[in-house]
Amino acid sequence: MPLGYERAVDENKARQRLEARRTHLEQVLRAAESQAPLDEPQTGIGDPGGADQHTADAATDTLEREMALSMREATEGHLRDLDRAERRLEDGTYGICAVCQKPIPDGRLEAKPEAEYCVEHEPPPLESEGAA
Repeated sequence: MPLGYERAVDENKARQRLEARRTHLEQVLRAAESQAPLDEPQTGIGDPGGADQHTADAATDTLEREMALSMREATEGHLRDLDRAERRLEDGTYGICAVCQKPIPDGRLEAKPEAEYCVEHEPPPLESEGAA
């Protein structure tokens, strides 16, 4: 155990939280994929059926597709975070801040079960993740 801190994580509760978070994120991912399939954009250019599509409609379609892609990428990132959290649970470091090695408060783990850092050491989001 890091730096002598004992962390009495309820593994069953942690697994339930991680599984519930994974289920939610997988639903979000499916919804994003069903709202705007990412493999075949509908441009209307060169498409006889899309010749009458108004420019604003095409712009709206493009924006919706980009938003769905962004949501998909963010959700896939959260799923990777969950994978790492599950590995930490297996190796006994789940619930310990990766920076200060102190226990992450239960309230934070309840709100964000994949948390790798305490609030003080959480890195700021990247600009691509919505930081201004």
